[in-house]
Amino acid sequence: MLKTGPDFFSRLKWTRRHPHPLALILLSFMLLILLGAVLLALPWSHASGQQVRFADALFTAASAICVTGLMTVPAASTWSVWGKLILLLLIQVGGLSIITYYIYFLAQFRQKITFHDRLAIQAVFNLTDFHGLVRLVNFVLRFALLMEGAAAVIMTVIFTVEGVSLGRAFFYGIFHAVSAFCSAGVDIIGDRSLENYVGHYPLNLTVMVLLQAGGLGFMAWQDIWQKIRHFRRGYRRPLRLQTRLALWSQGGMIVMATLLFYLTEAEHNLTLGQFSPAQKWLASLFQAVSSGSAGFASLPQASLNGSTKIISSVIMLIGGAPGSTAGGIMTVTVAVVWLAVFSTLSGRRQIKVGSRTIPNQTLMRALAVIHMIVVIWFISVALIILAEGRGLLGEALPDLLYETASALGTVGMTTGLTARLGQPARLVILADMFIGRIGPIALVMALSQHAASRNERIEYPPETLMIG
Repeated sequence: MLKTGPDFFSRLKWTRRHPHPLALILLSFMLLILLGAVLLALPWSHASGQQVRFADALFTAASAICVTGLMTVPAASTWSVWGKLILLLLIQVGGLSIITYYIYFLAQFRQKITFHDRLAIQAVFNLTDFHGLVRLVNFVLRFALLMEGAAAVIMTVIFTVEGVSLGRAFFYGIFHAVSAFCSAGVDIIGDRSLENYVGHYPLNLTVMVLLQAGGLGFMAWQDIWQKIRHFRRGYRRPLRLQTRLALWSQGGMIVMATLLFYLTEAEHNLTLGQFSPAQKWLASLFQAVSSGSAGFASLPQASLNGSTKIISSVIMLIGGAPGSTAGGIMTVTVAVVWLAVFSTLSGRRQIKVGSRTIPNQTLMRALAVIHMIVVIWFISVALIILAEGRGLLGEALPDLLYETASALGTVGMTTGLTARLGQPARLVILADMFIGRIGPIALVMALSQHAASRNERIEYPPETLMIG
């Protein structure tokens, strides 16, 4: 029998030099990707008559762990039940991070959570302090279980009503509930994602609720839950500024994207043009929500207009809220920059939101994050063009911009271009998925921590520069 006493847990930890939290996260992700690739490469993970190369198994495992959903082989027809179960586990672990499960495991066995453990979970959720980290981990896992469990039951009923056998409907319900909440966008219904359910209101609404639940951010949901508890006790408690910005920026982006998608595709016969007005609005809303979180598609993405693909690319790069299962620049990051623009145009010296001000250091980090993502996006496009040839500079350029944005934003929506790329170009897409999942904010924090500790006490004379 395996002992789980203090000595057992002490052996699991480094006793000398602790690695940087981001290094620990990178190592855990790479080990999980390698393990997942090995398991998916085994014959019993393949559907009958299917043979999968290790390169495709590696790409699929990386896509699942990075909760991106881009695939070089169709998930529905390539993998057996065991292969799909492995995908499900990879998505679940990748969506919430193995560090989250590790901290929860330590807390349940009442083991000491070290300072380096707290640094790791702080990096996972992009937190600014150590306050309530264990409580947050408990909330994340319970909230995820509640949302995924409830959605799995609803989806099981939906698929059963649609004529799917009970066992298959139950498996579909669990898989797609986890995939949607973790913003993976991997589906096993067929090779056309949710295109066959474009006008199915219950399924579309269930998926959109899950996407928003995972994409809004766990700190925001925890703050909302605390406000509800205080309200039930008879006194008011305002939401934190972080939560309010996440709600407003997320809602505003969805509304704007829905309108733009409707305007650009309403008369397009290959997409929205064949539907009723109500179905057009539903499909536009679904496209807007899915573009910011996960890669479920109710419309054929390859048939979208070039302008729609560019709009979708921008939405995918922005992504969800900080501390969520979604990737990208993050909605609050963009909101901070827009607030700075409005404050400058109105003649203010500070970024003011209600009765609060946002520090200039936060604005500098937001600008750094946006700059990093945009530069990586352009470099990725250039590298793929070099690898594949100048043919991608023509009509395929919107597809290339779309595909690389989907990888960087860990969205996974595809026009089918990824499956047609060669191995060097696929490596670029794989690197984009990894960068998007680890998080640009975490990278900026890692690069700036040492410089901040050295220079925060050093001040130099200011000098005004000409701008514009």
